[in-house]
Amino acid sequence: MKSRLRSAAAIIAATFMLVACGPAPMSVDEACNAWHDMQSNYPNGLAPAQGSKYSVKYYEDWAGRTDGKLHEAFGKLAKADRMIIDNNSGSSDELWNLQIEGHTEVEKVCGT
Repeated sequence: MKSRLRSAAAIIAATFMLVACGPAPMSVDEACNAWHDMQSNYPNGLAPAQGSKYSVKYYEDWAGRTDGKLHEAFGKLAKADRMIIDNNSGSSDELWNLQIEGHTEVEKVCGT
């Protein structure tokens, strides 16, 4: 009986830690691999349905799991795609700059 209670407690504790801590951080290699996978699957260089809830989900997830330059770059790409979803809620210059800066910063870290 005690071992079952301990097992149940361990499962509950592990579940709580996973939920409380959120997704695991991504290493630079993991983030770059995810970026390159996205780019190779979409030869025109656009994220899946750019400006869709899917591309925003990827970029926001990656921004939340990285730090430094990649965090900033993915954040810019998420913001740009969110602007597209919101019918270009900002200026076209701001949208264009966010996309260019985000892609350029990721490519500086990850290569093309």
